[in-house]
Amino acid sequence: MKRPRARTAGLAALGLLAGCGGMNVLEDSGVAPVPTAGDGGLPGQRGATAGRFTTHDRCTMCHSAAPGVLTDATGRNVAPETLWRGSMMAVSGRDPYWLAAFEHELAAIPAARAAIERTCTRCHTPAGAVADDDAEQPFGFDTITRGTDAVADLAREGVTCTACHQITAAGLGTAASFTGGYALDTARRLYGPHAAPFAGPMQNAVNYTPTHGPHMTTSAVCATCHTVITRALDTGGNAVGPAFPEQVPYLEWRNSAFRDEAPAGPEAVTCQGCHMPTRDANGAVIATRLSNRPRNLAPRSPIGQHTFAGANAYMLGLLADEAAWVGAASTPAELRAGAAEARATLRRAATLRVEGIARTEAGLRFDVRIDNQAGHRFPTGYPTRRAWLHVVVRDTAGMVRFESGATDAQGRLVARDGRVLESEALRPHVDTLTREDEVAVYEAVLGDAQGHATHVLLHATRYLKDNRLMPRGWSATHPDAAMTAPVGTQGDADFVAGGDTVHVRIAPAGWTPGRVEVTLRFQSVPPAAAAAVGHAERAYGAHFRSVTAAHPPVPESVATAQAAVP
Repeated sequence: MKRPRARTAGLAALGLLAGCGGMNVLEDSGVAPVPTAGDGGLPGQRGATAGRFTTHDRCTMCHSAAPGVLTDATGRNVAPETLWRGSMMAVSGRDPYWLAAFEHELAAIPAARAAIERTCTRCHTPAGAVADDDAEQPFGFDTITRGTDAVADLAREGVTCTACHQITAAGLGTAASFTGGYALDTARRLYGPHAAPFAGPMQNAVNYTPTHGPHMTTSAVCATCHTVITRALDTGGNAVGPAFPEQVPYLEWRNSAFRDEAPAGPEAVTCQGCHMPTRDANGAVIATRLSNRPRNLAPRSPIGQHTFAGANAYMLGLLADEAAWVGAASTPAELRAGAAEARATLRRAATLRVEGIARTEAGLRFDVRIDNQAGHRFPTGYPTRRAWLHVVVRDTAGMVRFESGATDAQGRLVARDGRVLESEALRPHVDTLTREDEVAVYEAVLGDAQGHATHVLLHATRYLKDNRLMPRGWSATHPDAAMTAPVGTQGDADFVAGGDTVHVRIAPAGWTPGRVEVTLRFQSVPPAAAAAVGHAERAYGAHFRSVTAAHPPVPESVATAQAAVP
């Protein structure tokens, strides 16, 4: 059955959740069936072509590494598809967290099913979503998880080559382009950063025309899917809430010292400058031939490495361990290499210092300074991510006497006596840390229209708390300030653009402080977030519940600092 265009026109304008995905395993009643596809895993990746899209294997024929081709001066393979396969981009249509979260959203608001499916799949499965839209065919979660046609194979390949490289310059950087509002070419042109490309081989092999597109190196291209503005929906699926910044790293970057859009900031760098680096491990600009045919091509530069490394090392490692269920073209080794890239990126995101350490009549005092080195907030993106300070004070014999921010084997925050500190109660921003059961956590907490915390993204109308670290250069007078401002940090004079200082004040009883150790920890999927979508009675919720039990979200370490007590 064809889907009339009149029915879907303007659905993206609702500003629905591009951080989730659509699914048809739920009936219109919102009641999920007994797990089926979620248990058996997703269909394996196959090559496919439909409409204006093809899977990456057709690109690999020419754009794979060979002597002098797509290798850097160190000999590293920098072929786009090789690096892409180790990224979340390559598995965005197979991510079990995404599948469980979408299931969760549709169960909460079943009347909004069509709108949610369309908007979410625009970013996680763009080639499949647009190919079926071109053909005026319905597209949703059932296609992604159980479909057997070419569109399903394209969808499961995630953010694939011919989806990104057909994005045109039209509307980039405007609100209309956000939440999956990119405009794709209709004449089979593939855009890249290099002028005067030799078009014949690509035209003959795959019927695409390589085209110079300087816009492909701008942050505004990334912004089309990494800027997600939503509106809360009522039970009938009607948009009733205000515009809500579900994830806005592009707007955070635009309101920072790192923006390269006019007026450029003093530390201007694009998204690609950090997440698609053009220099090799020795810092040399990469210059290499782009294709293994014809052999007389000249080297090109710059070459953006398609690692797309962010901070989600946990999920890439989980996907590597669950590769049989995931069914992606990516191998476990490639996904683990991607996890290593993510950890390296994460460890550049922030720095720590212990300052002002001293004994006083009241006890021990010191300050912990966190400097955000990222070009946006930290953490940024999907609003479940959190970071926190793990503070340890040892006595002169080396025994731990004070500890805040410890975790157990499940990745939950715990006190030193083993008490679990996770709860549904709103955890306030911490300026001064005095007790072991206090934790300085940097996080975003979604709130619904009644002011209650919620894990349903399409119920969110506000942030009850958002003390994620601000980037350097953030300004309260910038046009994007309202969408990027902190919440709940009032009264903390040293929570400023570029970082925060936490004051630690403790009173030792019967012991002498000897050493302070501080670590900034990070989780992309905290236990509470996993539990919220891990419904045992739903197919993909049940699966995600089982895999996170087998692979607990233990935190990553971002930065460390330590000092002896004088």
